[in-house]
Amino acid sequence: MSKDDGEFEKLLGPVVHQLYYMALDMTGHPADAEDVSQEAVVKALRAFGSFKPGSEFKPWIFRILTNTVIDFYRTRRRPLALLDMDLPASTDNHTPLPVSARSEEIEEALRNLEPEQRLAVILVDLHDFSMKEAAEMMGCPMGTAGSRLARGRAALRRRLAR
Repeated sequence: MSKDDGEFEKLLGPVVHQLYYMALDMTGHPADAEDVSQEAVVKALRAFGSFKPGSEFKPWIFRILTNTVIDFYRTRRRPLALLDMDLPASTDNHTPLPVSARSEEIEEALRNLEPEQRLAVILVDLHDFSMKEAAEMMGCPMGTAGSRLARGRAALRRRLAR
């Protein structure tokens, strides 16, 4: 094992379970989540030489996971599930409210969001990433990530108010 491999394992340890659960949220299927999270770890290990020491590891590896999930579904020509989960709804663009029970209406509303908005809601509201981390994972500026989140929350409120 090289020094880089040991450093990679040290950084991966605290987030490895989060990678799987994020993959599960994105795919909706445990077997697919295992496949893509393992593939993302392999890709990250191969690319670890490009990781800048002192930068944040978690957004870096979650960005790799996000790209791996997208690639996984492109090759299979089936839609991203992303959403067999509960969602914190929101009364404004910054403060999520807890949902008392899982509902088909919430899942349907999530499925109808634009993919970028859905990803922003999942990252920030479901997985408690900061806006900066979410922007890094989505590969966009913080303002763009914030707009996607705000639009996603607003669309959810409109759909759920009907």
